[in-house]
Amino acid sequence: TYDPRFEKLAKTWRARQQLLFNGGLRIYTTVDLDEQEAAEQAVASVLTLPTDPYGSLVSIEPQTGHVKAMVGGRDFFARKKVDQQAKLNLAIQGEPDLGRVQDCGAIKVEERAPGCGRQAGSAFKPFALAAAIERGHLLSESFKAPACITFPTADNGAPWSPCNYEEAPYGNMSLLDATVFSVNVVYAQLALEIGPEAVVETAEAMGIRTPLSPVASAVLGTNTVNPLGMASAYGTLATNGTHHPPVAITKITDSSGKILYEDRSQPDPDALDPQAAYITTSALTQVLSRGTGSAYGQIGRPAAGKTGTAQDYHDAWFVGYTPDRVASVWIGYPSGPISMVPSCEIYRNAVGQEVCRNTRIQVSGGTWPTLIWANFMQRALADTPADSFPVPGGGLVTVEVDTRTDCLAGDFTPPDKIATVTFPSGSAPTETCPLPGDSLSVPDVLRFPIEEAARILQDQGFAVSQAEEPTFTYPPGTVIDQSPEPGVEVLPGSTVTVVVSAPGVEKSVVPSVLGLPGKEAEAQLRADDFAVRAIQEAESDPSDAKKHRGLVWKQEPASGTEVKRGSLVTIWVNPS
Repeated sequence: TYDPRFEKLAKTWRARQQLLFNGGLRIYTTVDLDEQEAAEQAVASVLTLPTDPYGSLVSIEPQTGHVKAMVGGRDFFARKKVDQQAKLNLAIQGEPDLGRVQDCGAIKVEERAPGCGRQAGSAFKPFALAAAIERGHLLSESFKAPACITFPTADNGAPWSPCNYEEAPYGNMSLLDATVFSVNVVYAQLALEIGPEAVVETAEAMGIRTPLSPVASAVLGTNTVNPLGMASAYGTLATNGTHHPPVAITKITDSSGKILYEDRSQPDPDALDPQAAYITTSALTQVLSRGTGSAYGQIGRPAAGKTGTAQDYHDAWFVGYTPDRVASVWIGYPSGPISMVPSCEIYRNAVGQEVCRNTRIQVSGGTWPTLIWANFMQRALADTPADSFPVPGGGLVTVEVDTRTDCLAGDFTPPDKIATVTFPSGSAPTETCPLPGDSLSVPDVLRFPIEEAARILQDQGFAVSQAEEPTFTYPPGTVIDQSPEPGVEVLPGSTVTVVVSAPGVEKSVVPSVLGLPGKEAEAQLRADDFAVRAIQEAESDPSDAKKHRGLVWKQEPASGTEVKRGSLVTIWVNPS
């Protein structure tokens, strides 16, 4: 790896290499050897098998930016025949000013560290949260949270349809709970409200240095990052808004003691508003206490963090911090985006590229990455007294809120609907939720036109949230479902979510083309308005493959399957 700051040591990299190993240099590093051992053991204790994915861990002291530990791979000294990625430092992939020209698809950047970085998934959401809070949004703010949501022009004029993890619907929920449970559709709405540029600018101000594109999907972690950058950026939250650039080498002297290099990086005290940083931390603490990181992430002291899982389980992250230490953990395969699931049956690639490897578990951010982080933090901080996150000045108020209505939790608020929320002074709710006797019965608005249904609900004191579902059964604009159901007793001001019929999607039944010549099968499918992908591949039995030369021996979806008109049908054809 090349760093232009060290050019003064010698003119060429070969000369610098000679000086490094034979020149009597004294190199002063920030690495703590005990902490380094703890990091290596934390990774090795979870990723125990040679067939397991790779792991990377970076630990930083947030008040200084000093790198205390770095695990960049399995074994740097492994022979290339054993491990082709042995000398690839997974912790700094794509970091600017540390390499040569890198071609990473849409982005070409000079002088990047080897590798192109990996998608952060939901571990990128805290940057959007911090940006939104800086712009006046509150953790108690309510959003609709269906399983999926469509923004007609968000993707450079094209539709963008993000979905929640495993397409789970949530009705309505607060920004706090959307953070705790990592709800994609809420963060998609939030990002479009404040603008993708604001999300990216905040991430960069907090410490991300890999190139970021301000696209709508950036909030869901589609840009590539690395563990060093993620740890550095989350460290800005731990310090209530001051960013300290990461430092691994503080000084280099020659054999006579002459200083050849000395770190002169300076902190940025204005990287993030202190109150926004603290409020963001207050939300991320609940990721560990009751959210996606709660299964493995509790370490017996105040801590905050966020899980992240890239699309199709390609990359898994946990980035977490205490007032004293921030650590990021990434798990994945260094050779590229490869799904980490117990069964690879549904993951196929038409051109023969590897897209999946069977793993012992389905690897998401809340599993192995969180476990590695917790194991490391408990050992690294064993001799450090537990401390709470410092509260910045300027006036903050923390209260218990009923998440259903954004009023103060009362004696009759169910425990699972109580959340501790931090507000800027003057913005916290002041009224306690009504008593049970003040509840209202949800009216039945099924089969009503949406305009009339909304009027009925609003006239009776309810808020209305609307989602759409394509159907041929009812005219467009008709209420076909509602939540809560009619007759349920709820508090005044509660939100009723209505599902409204939208024009249906025309369906087609996939015909059977098994046994047909490849070209004939393609023609038949295209005549029926299907898209076709033909793969020239012999079936497993050589004698059958020879007997059925040029014929279709497999198709997906299977015949008789009902799919959207125009869908893709893949056929496998024996070579002629």
